[in-house]
Amino acid sequence: MKRWLFFLGIVLLLSGTASAALGITPAKTEFNFVPGSEHEITYRVLSDKPDQEIEIYVEGDLAEYATVSKEVVFGADSFVFKLKFPSEVDAPGPHQILVGAREVPSEDQFIGVAVNIRALVNVFIPYPGRYLEAGLTIPNGNIGDEIPIEANAINRGKESLTISPKIEFKDSSGEVIETMSFSEVTLDTGQDRFFRKFLNTEGFSSGDYMAIAVFDYGETTMVNKSFRIGSLFVNVTNITDKLPKKGIQKFYVNIESLWNDPLDEVYADVNVSNDVGSILFRTPSVSLEGWSKKTLEGFLDTKDLEGNYDVSVALKYAGKTSFAFGSLIVFEPTNWVIIGGIVGAVMLIIIIIIVSIIIFKKRKKGIFKK
Repeated sequence: MKRWLFFLGIVLLLSGTASAALGITPAKTEFNFVPGSEHEITYRVLSDKPDQEIEIYVEGDLAEYATVSKEVVFGADSFVFKLKFPSEVDAPGPHQILVGAREVPSEDQFIGVAVNIRALVNVFIPYPGRYLEAGLTIPNGNIGDEIPIEANAINRGKESLTISPKIEFKDSSGEVIETMSFSEVTLDTGQDRFFRKFLNTEGFSSGDYMAIAVFDYGETTMVNKSFRIGSLFVNVTNITDKLPKKGIQKFYVNIESLWNDPLDEVYADVNVSNDVGSILFRTPSVSLEGWSKKTLEGFLDTKDLEGNYDVSVALKYAGKTSFAFGSLIVFEPTNWVIIGGIVGAVMLIIIIIIVSIIIFKKRKKGIFKK
């Protein structure tokens, strides 16, 4: 009984601790390194326990250049974080400083269950010389859409850069079908710039494309992004081609949307026919997300069918129809019970023959001995 009470006490202690809320805001801040510059951030500590002692700390590879106005707060409070850069840091690239708040456990609290939360300060120290970081964003679209294009560049080096950007668009064969140019800009250390336009897809064919952003600043930085342009078409990629003669069977129609937008009420009318007659059935409808694949599932009674049949599929969606054709074989299913019986009988006959031969040989040897 005492043991159960002990474990119950631990559970209540842990659940009470876990329910306590502790937060710190802002959660994320970014600075570019500028020699000798100073920065301040006012942080707010959020806590649902007014008397809770909370330790404030700083850690990370640039923590030596940071200070906080308070090392301890009680409950919800605020403090000031100060960051003073030196004249030089010999470690170019991205760095992180963590500004943390952690509960100081009381004497009756386990240390391992105290809440600890941290905010992030990102610092970028420029690379020597010329260094450009670039990105490109382009979503999928449909024929006739105005697709938004967004390229961005940030000077991550110590030298100023004068940039002449352009974006080339290539089709699946690699041919450049469109070029988009932007005005020349100059970026100082740490500065960034976005370049935005719309791509008019009128006259484009549906399919896969590649956008290549080229940033010329005496050197060249390139970044590419693939995207798709869709047409209002849903393709039938596969249909059932074999079924056993065994009553009601599932018939599958695999489909793929080549449209960038969702489609509702997509279904198929399936016709199975031969020289004697035909059977028509409809699948339940489904919804398709852009560029997605699904399987339509219908039902066909094969009890009175056997042999080869022609299959035609009329796929219906958004007032349009796609057609697909194939063949279906309805076969008599293998009766494994009969086959097992035949195999067993054959094996039994073989055993009888072998045993008979052995007996015959033994008797023959006995006659000669006499």
